[in-house]
Amino acid sequence: MLEKGDIRIRMLVEEANLGGTELDIGEIFLPTSYGQGGGHHHGRVEIFYVLEGRLGHTVNGHKHVLEPGMVGIVRPEDEVAHSIESSSPVRALVIWAPGGEANRLTEEFGYTARPIL
Repeated sequence: MLEKGDIRIRMLVEEANLGGTELDIGEIFLPTSYGQGGGHHHGRVEIFYVLEGRLGHTVNGHKHVLEPGMVGIVRPEDEVAHSIESSSPVRALVIWAPGGEANRLTEEFGYTARPIL
């Protein structure tokens, strides 16, 4: 589990259990207190599939609101920002390709890795 404040990402697929760096898959939980996050780059493809809540998905200045069952895609050169657009938390699956995002989140974005009990 990766955590930063109230944000949690449960890594489902990563190098440790895949045996390679082709992709990472995580289940992300964004609380309503998340509000509006800042713009950032990933340098890889990022695909969001919303399971619960409404996610603001701003790519290169163009905002889209993703509801459950909708997909948002970010290309390596894109800038993305996310926001909570509902009165309930957002839960989404996130796919990063190629992988390595779990390491990047801890090394560059200040997430803490905790064992899942």
